[in-house]
Amino acid sequence: GQQVRVGDSLAERDTERGAAETPRKPMGKASCATALVVEKDGAVRKFIARTLTAEGYRVLEAAASSGALELFNCWRNEISVVVTGADVPGLAGDELLRRMRRCLPSLAAVVVADHAFGVPQPDLPQTEIVPRPFAPEDLLAAVSSLLGARMPEAHAACA
Repeated sequence: GQQVRVGDSLAERDTERGAAETPRKPMGKASCATALVVEKDGAVRKFIARTLTAEGYRVLEAAASSGALELFNCWRNEISVVVTGADVPGLAGDELLRRMRRCLPSLAAVVVADHAFGVPQPDLPQTEIVPRPFAPEDLLAAVSSLLGARMPEAHAACA
């Protein structure tokens, strides 16, 4: 898989909301589906990105909702799933998903939520909740249950 980061590490120097790195050609497994990871904690965001990349996903990363919306607007036709924290800077995870789903109603999402924070409202279809702390298997099981049979074929750009 490949990763594009927005709003973390080197990209934070460029703008407050972040700037995307140039995507690299993926070297992962067959699916090459694209996941948008939105998480304020850099270590958790990288853990999620590494987990998904190891399974062959192309991963786009954002540290805040503004960067996530920017990436979503550029990549919405390729994003298969959004993995977001419940409390990302800017918009709460559930509101971020509602905004994205105005353009892409069938968008699958995994919300990573602290027990203390609670979970998003139940009116979000196509959404799995993964409580913190979580293992890679928990995350992958949630993504797989959402994408299931509708896992996209490899995009032409991934070939």
